[in-house]
This record gives sequence, C-alpha cells and structure tokens, in this order.
Amino acid sequence: MVLLIGGIPLTGGAVYIEQASIPSRLMRSAVSLAGPIANIISALLFAIIYRYAPLTPIVLNALGFSIFLQFYAAILNLLPIPSLDGFGIIEPWLAPSQRTYIRSLGFNFGFIFLLSLLILVPNFSKSIVDASLKGTVALGVTLRAVGNGAEIFSGSNSKAIFGILILVMTVGFYFHHYIFNAHLRHFQNGYKFFAAGEFHKALKAYEDSVEQNPNFFEGWKQMGLVLHLLGQYEQSIAAIQKAIKLDRSDWSLYLFNGNSYSKLGKFAKSANDFSTALKLSPNKYVVYNDRGLTLAEQGNYQQAISVLTTGIQLSTDSPMILAFSYNNRGYAFYLKGDFELALIDINKSLSIDSSHYYAYYNRGLVYLAKGLNSAAKEDFVRFVELCQTPQNKYSFQVQELLEKANLQLQKLT
Repeated sequence: MVLLIGGIPLTGGAVYIEQASIPSRLMRSAVSLAGPIANIISALLFAIIYRYAPLTPIVLNALGFSIFLQFYAAILNLLPIPSLDGFGIIEPWLAPSQRTYIRSLGFNFGFIFLLSLLILVPNFSKSIVDASLKGTVALGVTLRAVGNGAEIFSGSNSKAIFGILILVMTVGFYFHHYIFNAHLRHFQNGYKFFAAGEFHKALKAYEDSVEQNPNFFEGWKQMGLVLHLLGQYEQSIAAIQKAIKLDRSDWSLYLFNGNSYSKLGKFAKSANDFSTALKLSPNKYVVYNDRGLTLAEQGNYQQAISVLTTGIQLSTDSPMILAFSYNNRGYAFYLKGDFELALIDINKSLSIDSSHYYAYYNRGLVYLAKGLNSAAKEDFVRFVELCQTPQNKYSFQVQELLEKANLQLQKLT
C-alpha cells in the first residue's frame, strides 16, 4: 500500500519493548534512538557498496534511492509523534500521566496525522526530502541515480489509494480501540468515577483495566491510590508494587507506599519509601509534608517540625499546598503540646485557604485542649460541613475524622 501511494519510506515495524527491564530513563531514550541510528548506519553501508562494488546502472539507481530512503526514514522517525522513535526518545522524561494520555491519543491517530502531513502539506514533505537529498549527495550518490530510482515508486493513483488507506485505518482504529485498548476505556471510566468520589466504582474499573492489560502502569497506580483512600492499605501496597515493577522512576509510587506503611505502623518501611521518593524528586513538598506527619505521629516532634518547615519553604509557589503545609506543622505543634504555635500555623493555613477543612478539625483539637469549648464546637461543625463532598464521602481517612469530630460534638453538646 505504501509503495503504491508514492514510496513513502516507513520507519520499520512496531517492536514491543519491556520497559521494566530498562534501568534508567536515559537508557530508554537510547533504545528509541537506536532506530534512526540504524538507518544512518544502513545508509553508510549502502554508500560503500554504491561507490566501490561493480554494479549495473539499474542496481546503482535502486541503491541510490535506497540510501535516500534511509536518510528520509531517519529524519521522519525523529519527529516527536507517537509511535515514532522521536516520541520514544522524549517519552521517558514525561510525567506518567502525560505519557498515558499522549500514548492513548497518538497511537490511535499518530500515523494518520503523519500521513496527512506528508501527503497534504507539500512544504513539510519537501523539507524532509531536501534534507535527505543533502545527506545522500554527501555520501557520493548522484541526484540522477536517486531520481531514476524514485521513478520505480511513482504512482498515478496515490490520492485514491490514500483515501482507501485512511478508510482502512479508521476501521482499524475502532477495532483497536474497542478490542486491544479496552483497558484504556476501563481506565477512563475509573477516572470519571474517581473524580465523582465514587471510589468503589472507580476501583472496579481500575481492576478491569489491569485485568485487560496486566502491564498497564497507570491502572495499577490509580488502583493503589483508591485502595489507600478506602483504607485498604495492604492491598494498596500490593497494587503499587505492581506499578513500581513497571516504572521505578515515579516518585509518587513511593509516597503512596510510605503513607500506607505509616498507617499500618510499619514506620521503618515508611521512612525508606519516603527517602526513595525524595531521591527521585528532591524538592517535592508533598513528600516532606507526609514524612513530617508520620514523624509527628511517632512522637519525633522536633524532626517532624524541621521536615515540615522544609515543606513550607518549598511550597510557597502554590497557595493550596502552602495552606496544607502550615496546617500540618500546626498539627505537629499540637501533638508536641505547643498550642500557641499550633494556632499560629493553623490560622495561617486558614488565611490562605478558608475552605481547608483539615485545618478546622485541627484547630478544633487545639481549642479543645485549651478549654475553649465553644470555639472548638464551631470549628468541628465547620469541618463536618466542608466534608460533605463526593470525594470525601467515600474517603476512609475523612470518614475516620468525621466520626471523631461528631463524637466531640456530642460531648460538647
């Protein structure tokens, strides 16, 4: 089909790569770069044969055009379009969510988009041709040989065949999407349920996605997050471990596990995972926040306050996270018994984000400890009001705090 529409040089068949076996992002980029490099090496080998082997004119013409195609394929393959190697080179450096989203779009439409550029945008194709010809001529091949070789591939029905090819590929897309990409449909459904706070439905959708594709990284990751929110910490760790086997470079996986181990009282494992998360992403304030809370709940108050202070310093560019960070340090001061410092931090948190419900709960605890029952009651009531959202309705951690807040309100009443 491709030869008939004018000899567009394809870059080779798609090859499955076991990403989990490649130890670093740099090596993953190198694997993708190997494709274009192989094209250049082939061009060099063909050029040696072209220049020094005793060949007939017909073979010389065919070989000259083949050298041109190698350069064309190398340049084409370096374009950052899924599923070309150009995208494969930059893909390891993207966030996992970006990789999944671009991959789901690109592998369905990328090839159609590429063909459309080559056939319908003359200047785009011409620029690649010109660059390929310069490389070919630099190796000692004459333009006449390239032109004569190209005549073999010319066809008068290219537009009609292109239309047929687009039709075939469109049908193939729907087949691919509903059969081979069923895991992505389940994942998208899971995300909709997750955004609506329907965690149990989201969990079922994520389970279906990894059942369809056991190597689906995002499915395992989201399943681990939902299980953690549902309070199923052992199962969450098991799901996250599956994700880690598929991609060891995602710092958030170790953050999830660190929190789950902390909830289970396995503080040594928790600390180890938090440390790994910080090695992968040294300036992630979220890790400092969660690590600091774990230390505070263990009774290591000074270390906790120091870690949480670092989190505050790193989160100044995000008001929402800054409010979260001040509230966490305020909670650490509360556990330590420094109620005045706790109030200062929690009030800062609420001055930044007046809807931060955790801050109302923590300030209620501080007021209660200081004997200010009326003020404590107001904050607990406000906390309960702010928790009436779909996301919080099914969150195990929020439900635990709601039970505690309601119990305090009953006592105060």
